Amino acid sequence: MALRIGAPPVWVRLRMVWHSLRLRGYSVQRTVLELREGMHIRAEARTRAMLQQHMSAFSEHYEELIDLLCSSAREGVFPDKENRYARLRRTMMHGYPAVRQALRIRLGDWCGPLDPFEELFMPDSLHAVINDAAVIENVVRTRSALEDSLQD
Repeated sequence: MALRIGAPPVWVRLRMVWHSLRLRGYSVQRTVLELREGMHIRAEARTRAMLQQHMSAFSEHYEELIDLLCSSAREGVFPDKENRYARLRRTMMHGYPAVRQALRIRLGDWCGPLDPFEELFMPDSLHAVINDAAVIENVVRTRSALEDSLQD
């Protein structure tokens, strides 16, 4: 019959780590500050990674929306394109809040209650978007802002 000796309890291990740190000259304040800084850096990295995921997904839907706008301007607006716009509109309205702040920083100033991104997907109909006088300017500004955001 063999004796099985497991790991010491957590408090014993923490005490051993604490004593080894004290022997190396670490103080309580320094150790606590380093732990807080490490947690803050990890949280920042997680936030940046989540923003990049949201930005990547938003970018894919944005490209699909721009393709739809261009083909509708050339070929006309048909019911299947209106349905596709409605689906993309819902997706963009759902995904935009997660990336809004990062994109608005790169847009500069704009007039009106909606920013240039919102001008592309907030109108109820595809016809209203492609007949808007500022649609080309909005596409250029939003594409530039999105590309800048993806490069960071």
